[in-house]
Amino acid sequence: MADDGTDAIVERAVRTATEDLGVPFAAVFTRESDTGALVPAARETTGRENAPEPDLPTVSGGDGPVWAAFADLGEPLDAPRNEPYQERDSWLDESFDDWLVCPLGRHGVFVVAATDGSLSGTERDIARTWAANTRQALERTASDRDLRERDRALKRQNDRLSRLDRVNRLIRSIVP
Repeated sequence: MADDGTDAIVERAVRTATEDLGVPFAAVFTRESDTGALVPAARETTGRENAPEPDLPTVSGGDGPVWAAFADLGEPLDAPRNEPYQERDSWLDESFDDWLVCPLGRHGVFVVAATDGSLSGTERDIARTWAANTRQALERTASDRDLRERDRALKRQNDRLSRLDRVNRLIRSIVP
């Protein structure tokens, strides 16, 4: 999955979560490098009846459970764990009966949700595992991209050093 690039990874993550793993709703929010906000990058809903099509907001510092799960970068945050800390007025609570937000490290969050009751324990476990796989794919893609950029920078530096070496040899041959 990591060879496809970030956009393809998040598209595949939500498609697989809904179509193959049976989660009613899945979305991935990725961190925008310019603003630091979390923007919806992909979303998918199963063909179940009454499946919602919520408007996914851009989320920035301090805005609800999506940001809290991202900023914490630890354990996933779900509707029952969120209740004591925040009023149930987020778009997640308005659109879904139950939800789970799994952090994807510095890359964003993976959201799964259900409208027809609660997510089962199996769906929660699958979502956590799939989020971990998605996180690893995003980490690998970022690492590969960083390595390619470093290789290009090293090549440019080596080319400059080679030119300087040729100029230096030419100057040394002229001096005597």
